[in-house]
Amino acid sequence: MKKVTHAGGSIVTGSAVADALVEYATRTGRWAKRVAIDIPVLEDDGAVAVHTILLGSASALVTSEIDGPVDAVEEERFPMPKFPTLGAVAVPVPQAEVDASTEELADVMVSIEVDLESAAGHDPLEQP
Repeated sequence: MKKVTHAGGSIVTGSAVADALVEYATRTGRWAKRVAIDIPVLEDDGAVAVHTILLGSASALVTSEIDGPVDAVEEERFPMPKFPTLGAVAVPVPQAEVDASTEELADVMVSIEVDLESAAGHDPLEQP
């Protein structure tokens, strides 16, 4: 487990969560002014509760290992939070899928043109 110190104090969470939070914070300033993230935190009574941390360009986080018993189920107690996507995300698409999408779009466009011509009183199958 790690202690995360920030402007408002400190919290204790799982090592993987703390490391991911710091990594995410290093990218936040470039893509967003502020981002709220819900993370699992160890309470004083030993229970785990969700706290919301606000990260921004001025956020300063410091993490440190804490002394204490190693918890064999740390990942279960401190599940990885869902970090909001920053910036645009590009996903590669296979060429065959691009070609199929292009053909589908062409078919839709023809269908729209036929509907428009029919609505305007023209016979779309009539040869000029």
